[in-house]
Amino acid sequence: MRLQVLHRMVTRKRYKPAALATLLSFALVTAGCSSDDDEGVPVDCKEGPAAVRTALARAPATVRLGDTLLSDCLARNSSAADLQQVGGAYLSVLAGLADEARRRPSGPATLRLAYLVGAIRRGAADTQGIHDEFLRRVDQELTGINTATDTYRRGYEAGRARG
Repeated sequence: MRLQVLHRMVTRKRYKPAALATLLSFALVTAGCSSDDDEGVPVDCKEGPAAVRTALARAPATVRLGDTLLSDCLARNSSAADLQQVGGAYLSVLAGLADEARRRPSGPATLRLAYLVGAIRRGAADTQGIHDEFLRRVDQELTGINTATDTYRRGYEAGRARG
């Protein structure tokens, strides 16, 4: 479709060869960067904080929202609205778990918190920085959490591996 439009543009105007080459290169690059089958954030990811809390009860085993891994909710092609919805749910859960983890550093909340952090980092790893602000907020929620405990490390590693 884009190449057809480009062809019509080229045939109507006379472009210099260098300008035409630049225009064709741009069209090919942008055509390769998008596709019609990009769906954004899976629907399972939009269920809200309660669904995330319930799913985290399975940690350190594989945690899914419906059929979707927690890390897959941080899609590379997320819209701003999807990122806000998923990020808001995750941050809400992180805040609650962090409060409990500060009180009981070896409790199940610490394991679940760490699992979610690991899954978030796994999901954001290949998104070319679109989740940087979200990761900064995640780090803020970890203030006062002892991330050196065995409980935290076990949850974090599980989240990175299977989140």
